[in-house]
This record gives sequence, structure tokens and C-alpha cells, in this order.
Amino acid sequence: MFAKHPRVKNPKLLTQMKKEIGHCEYYGPDFNFECLEAAHIEAKGMGGGKGPDIRENIVILSGPASFGKGAHGAHHRREITNDELYVIAARREGISVEECKAKVKAAMGKTV
Repeated sequence: MFAKHPRVKNPKLLTQMKKEIGHCEYYGPDFNFECLEAAHIEAKGMGGGKGPDIRENIVILSGPASFGKGAHGAHHRREITNDELYVIAARREGISVEECKAKVKAAMGKTV
């Protein structure tokens, strides 16, 4: 279960996706790491952004990011780009990368 976090609006979705996917979506199912974390592609706290809790904006990554480990830590260090994660989310959801980005931007209240 995820700890309460003031920026997470839908913790049930994050928990559901973590169970459903069950592996790091960046490194794949054969990669063994300490833990899995739901990561926002468009982060909730960076630059005043309001990354939404929707499937198109979430990927399951190895972590813990708080220790700079795994794919989640690499994403925080910008070693894994948002564009790379959008490809993963779009493939998983069966939509194009452009459609995935558009859904996230619309959920953020931005003009597509």
C-alpha cells in the first residue's frame, strides 16, 4: 500500500496498476529489484505541474526513487526521459504516443 501523499489523488489506481503490471515496465519482468513504485511521467511536484493520476501518466518502475535506485531513480535524475516513458504507457494502453500525451495534457487542463 502507498503511504499517504498530499499530491496523490487516486491511490487506489496506483495500487491497482502496481498489482496488475507486477514488474518494472522499463527494465522488464526479468529485472529483479527491491521494490516497485508507480511513477508519474508528468510529475506532480516539479515546476508547479499537476501530473494527473490517470493510467496514461503512470508507469510502474523499479525503485525506490527516494534512494535514487532503479528506473524510478534514473527518471528523477533525467537518465530516463518522459518521451521514453510515454512510449511505454502508450504501448501498454494500446494507443499512440501522441494520443497518450494528449490525454495527459487534457487531464492537466492544458490545450492540446
